[in-house]
Amino acid sequence: MANTTTTDRDSDRDGTILATAILTPTLNSKVQGQVTFTLTEAGVGVSVEATVSNLGPGTSHGFHIHAFGDTSSETGLAMAGHFNPTNANHGCPASLAVPHAFHFGDLGSVVADEGGNAVRKWVSRDLAVLDPAQLGFVLGRGVIVHEKDDDCMTQPTGAFLDVVLQ
Repeated sequence: MANTTTTDRDSDRDGTILATAILTPTLNSKVQGQVTFTLTEAGVGVSVEATVSNLGPGTSHGFHIHAFGDTSSETGLAMAGHFNPTNANHGCPASLAVPHAFHFGDLGSVVADEGGNAVRKWVSRDLAVLDPAQLGFVLGRGVIVHEKDDDCMTQPTGAFLDVVLQ
């Protein structure tokens, strides 16, 4: 439904490194938004904050980091599959009781409120914004919000269909 690249890196007022993904609509979509990746104060993990708008009221959408930040395709297909440097099975971050029961690109789903807006915040210990040598380095990757909810089980990518924004 939408796609974007996560190539922008800035320092905020406090010197914390940020990566920002601007979500832009794919073909026949009006969905848009932003995802920020911020190093936590303790330096352990990355705080992720997603805001998405123009979704259907009360709908749920699969939400993933993809291998490439290539927005050249109006359908989002140039971003390739989910970001999965450890070759793990598809799952959802809610399964944190089982370490790495999901791959790094699995962000679960975003759920829109009655106004069609979704906000989601969490901390990931797998993602990285500072060191390109780290497995979870997100800069240069793509973020996609999918048309359907992520079932967190279907391999290799979950049971959703079209890309809404990239």
